[in-house]
Parts: sequence; structure tokens; C-alpha cells
Amino acid sequence: YALNLSTGGATTYYGQVNHLLVHDFNHTGGHNWEAIDISSSYSCVHNCLVYDCQSVYNCIGVHCHASSTVAVNNTVYKMKSTQTGDSDNKGVGIWFSETPTANKNNIAMGSEAVVTQADFYSNVGTYNLSSDATATGSNSVVNQATANIFISTTNGSEDLHILRSSSAVG
Repeated sequence: YALNLSTGGATTYYGQVNHLLVHDFNHTGGHNWEAIDISSSYSCVHNCLVYDCQSVYNCIGVHCHASSTVAVNNTVYKMKSTQTGDSDNKGVGIWFSETPTANKNNIAMGSEAVVTQADFYSNVGTYNLSSDATATGSNSVVNQATANIFISTTNGSEDLHILRSSSAVG
């Protein structure tokens, strides 16, 4: 993990990750790699930017695998898994493996993998945007070209500010 949020307590867990930048992390060992891993219930990840990361196995930008988590206003771009011939080969932007409280206003684009690629690996959410068809839920926008959303996606000089004319505005 670049960051693992795992808090403890008697019955309720709270933790927050915000305004975090994870860039150009290449993971070559182990099984999964999550840039931001939220494993505590009632925790929140918001206003984070994760981009241009790769892993031999699963490469996940934001993984929320506890109940009642919140992910809002995050941008995840270009999560890449390089493993071939294995079922554990996922390039995923944002993944909820438990039911979240909120998955809203997130942008996930450009996920890559030989076996499974998905900008969102969850069937819940609203007002999200993806470059594939995985941003489900009301008012979500799908199948968007990264060139129409971000100022520049040129390798080495990415500028992931949102274009004023993009479908992510308004």
C-alpha cells in the first residue's frame, strides 16, 4: 500500500484520508497493490489524486473494503496491471468490495489490464465519471475520452486539471 487506513475501537471506526497525492508507484512484489486502502468502517477518502501506477498483480487506485465507507471527489487515472495469464490481474480505479455509504463525484479513467480492467469495480454510486461503462448509478457519465476531461495526459507531463469544457464540469 501507499497508504493503509485501518483504525480500531470498540464498535465504531473513523478515519479520514484527504488531499493525498500518489504518483508513479510501481509495485513488483506481493499480491495486490492498492494506492489507498480503506479497511475500516465509517472511514472517508476524499479530494485525493492517484495516477500513473502499476503492479505485477492487481493494481487498485482506491480500495474500500469495509462497510459504510465514503469516497467523494477523488481522481484516479491510469492504474495498470502487467500480469498475464492469471485471474488476479485487475487494473481498477475505484473498488468497493463492501456497500459504501457514498461513492460520489469521483473520476476514474484509463485503467489497464490483460484480464480485467475497470475504472469502477462497484455497482453503486452517483455523479461519477469513467472512460469505460463502469460508473453506474444516477447522473454518472460513462465512456468519456481522457483528452476531453483533462488538460494533458501526455506521459511525463500530465496535467490532470479538469478542462472547463469537459463533461466533468456542471
